[in-house]
This record gives sequence, C-alpha cells and structure tokens, in this order.
Amino acid sequence: MVLDPKIFGEINSDIANLMSDPAFLYRIKTELDQTIVGEDQNKLLLYLICSSSYTDFNLSAVVTGSSSSGKSWLKNNVLKYFANVQRFTRITAAAPDRLGSSLDKKILDIEELRGAEAAQSSLRLMISEGNLRLLTTTVDDETGKLATTTIDTLGRPTFITTATSAEIDNELLNRLFIISIDESREQTKKIIKFEAQKYKILGFNGETEKPSDLYAEPFVS
Repeated sequence: MVLDPKIFGEINSDIANLMSDPAFLYRIKTELDQTIVGEDQNKLLLYLICSSSYTDFNLSAVVTGSSSSGKSWLKNNVLKYFANVQRFTRITAAAPDRLGSSLDKKILDIEELRGAEAAQSSLRLMISEGNLRLLTTTVDDETGKLATTTIDTLGRPTFITTATSAEIDNELLNRLFIISIDESREQTKKIIKFEAQKYKILGFNGETEKPSDLYAEPFVS
C-alpha cells in the first residue's frame, strides 16, 4: 500500500512501512507489551485516541478503575510515546479560559479528573466547540484603570485523564471514551509474574523503559 503524500505528507521509509503493515496494531501492541501487561484492547484504544490528536477528528478518554488499579500506569506508559502532551496535576476553574494560547493538536493530560473538577464546564466546551472566549476586566498599565479585554483559547485538545467511576460528570461522560481497567484476579497474576520475570532475568536499574522512536508520534515525520 502506498501512502498518499497529500494526506500524510513526507514521512521516512521506516514509518511508512509501519503504517502500511497489515499487522500495524499487532506491532504497536508488541511495543506496548514491554511495559503494560495485558489490557490489550485498552492500551491499543488509548494509543489510537492519543494518535487522533494529530488529526482534525481528535478523540478524548478517561481511564477508570478503583484506587491503585493501574489507571495512571496505563495512561502514562501510552502517553510517553507522544511529544505533544501538556501535563497538569490540577487546573483551577479559571485556568482554561485564561490560558490564551492554542491547544490545537495537543494532548491535555490531567493526572486525575478530580484535579480538574472546578474546570469541568470549560473543559466540556473546549472539547465540544474547540475554543473558549472570555470577556474579563484587567488593569490598564498606562492609566491604572479597569479595562475590558477578551482572551481566546483556541483548539480542541485530546483530553486524557483518570477517575473512579463515581467521579465522572454525566455531561462530560458523553464526550469521552470510557476505558475501564481490568481488575480481575487473572490480570493481577499476569502483573506479578511480569514483575518477577523482569527482576529475575533483566534485573532492575531504576530507569523507566524508553519507547522505540519508530512508534513515537506515528502521524508525524
């Protein structure tokens, strides 16, 4: 299969071969398997959602599960393949409206949904409409008097976060893919076995595994 340069632009041959491979998703899964045990559908879905950030039809997702179920591990080990991530642990209610810059083709990563609870109404508008416009007042530097000003935050980011099921607002819920962590006993056994093998065969040097450059940012040359 030949990739149309009008759609994909100029990309190097290794990436072109990867994108043309009928086993593309299997190769992505094999790469993700190095750090994420099981969760095959979840990690591939999240990878594709993050990849959509480079398109005009981007998606968003929330990874749900109970405390210490591996939500952040799944999210962070997929997001490390993408260089267009803007990560925050918490955002205030006014922050999205006052950002005043473009989030187009960006991934907005909030560590936990409760860290963005106060800003959920602005986030919903940002995801749906692709822009925020705030009319506010500021102090004029020259006169010292109050003056009205408009702040525009443009772009529809790919929004990625984690939450327990009970924390998800219904209005936000219908704008996101819900990715539920596998909390089965079988999955727990897989994780324990994987960790044991990693220490036994490879040892542990304290460093986080680095992703292959070939699989990073698959839609960018």
